[in-house]
Amino acid sequence: MFPAAFIQQMQTLLGSDCDTFLSALQEDSRTSIRLNKAKPARLNYNLSRPALWCDGGFYLEKRPLFTLDPFIHGGAYYVQEASSMFLAHVVKQLRKKSDLKTALDLCAAPGGKSTLLADNLPENTLLVANEVIHSRANILCENISKWGSPGVVVTNNDPKDFASLPNFFDLIAVDAPCSGEGMFRKDEKTCDEWSEANVQLCAERQRRILADVWDSLKVGGYLVYSTCTFNSKENEENVWWMQQELGAQSIKIAIPLKWGIATSEEINLSENLRGAYGYRFFPHKVKGEGLFISVLQKTAGDSFPSRSESKNKHTIKYADNQDVEVWLRDADRLIFSQKGDEIFAVKAEHAAFISKVENSLRVMQCGVQAATLKGKDAIPTASLALSTQLNREAFTQQDVDLKDALLFLKKEAFASQSQSRGFELICYENTSLGFVKNLGNRCNNLYPQEWRIRMRINER
Repeated sequence: MFPAAFIQQMQTLLGSDCDTFLSALQEDSRTSIRLNKAKPARLNYNLSRPALWCDGGFYLEKRPLFTLDPFIHGGAYYVQEASSMFLAHVVKQLRKKSDLKTALDLCAAPGGKSTLLADNLPENTLLVANEVIHSRANILCENISKWGSPGVVVTNNDPKDFASLPNFFDLIAVDAPCSGEGMFRKDEKTCDEWSEANVQLCAERQRRILADVWDSLKVGGYLVYSTCTFNSKENEENVWWMQQELGAQSIKIAIPLKWGIATSEEINLSENLRGAYGYRFFPHKVKGEGLFISVLQKTAGDSFPSRSESKNKHTIKYADNQDVEVWLRDADRLIFSQKGDEIFAVKAEHAAFISKVENSLRVMQCGVQAATLKGKDAIPTASLALSTQLNREAFTQQDVDLKDALLFLKKEAFASQSQSRGFELICYENTSLGFVKNLGNRCNNLYPQEWRIRMRINER
């Protein structure tokens, strides 16, 4: 049963629609996935029901056992709640208004919105995907690697750290930590922990996050603010606050009526919030969980970087390793750098931006993590195998069946079908999974220990 104060809140917002809303909130949630356009695969799912606001988004009839599907480990698709895919439509609208060269996903883990942004931003955009909690940032690195987009930098910073990059980003996405009302039917614990006091605490924390990151947005740039909650305190009231305190202008986004997405103008809000435009996903109107999203443009502030920022020196250390260069496509358009024992490859047009990021933030992963150095030898990484920059012709490719693919993903040994020695690319139905080193009499499985499947195969 929902808390009485929550029911009263929704009666105020929705009026006569409240009972229908509450009934929908007790139905089973829907499972949806988003395909990786750069990694087409023959999935064993019925993809006849698309998410209307996102190309490549689909609802599934039931939730399969994703863990034992090699395609998800190869980055061929991502399991993502359908409502949150609406960000793709928002970005397409903003691309018509602005040249988006730099973007930030501030609260990025586990990576759903970052991989969506990587797909829908212009190809030359540098995306910084940030997560403040280190353990979650590791998960973010894994999912970014599996998706394979080379134009992403993963950072592990508090929002206030971005003050060192003033006037830097053309687009910032803030999917703020919230009271989680939109997840009530997916997570009963969220419902049990709900309280009016927690809603207020969340709203205040969201304002601190927004204020901390605001200076790093360029004047004229856009901030996309979202929550997975229904109340107006964390939604329209925070949009109104940004307009009053930060110098923001609330922007409308064009949406077809048939999608069933409600606007803030359609619900019962106080009169002073009428200029705080937002878009709401209610489970009785759309096939998805609760979501609020709003777009704001920065209309005031210093349009020049600070003096300290402009004095930053480029920190990319150039690496010279011809073996590694052969492993990537279009290597002449990449810059290779070494950090400790790791070699990364970044797009040349991103180098200046990345240098500034490295001067200011804790960078965990940058572009393509291509190789690990062991003495004089370069060992290709799983991130390279999964990257869209991989040059497959540089390796012997071994296509394996489902059983061997799962053995590989469990980081267990299996016999190579190849007579050649050296590094081999392991693929499942042409989807890259990772590398082994063929020693002739055995193979060393190079799949990352922390990524391995821990489930028993016969549990399928």
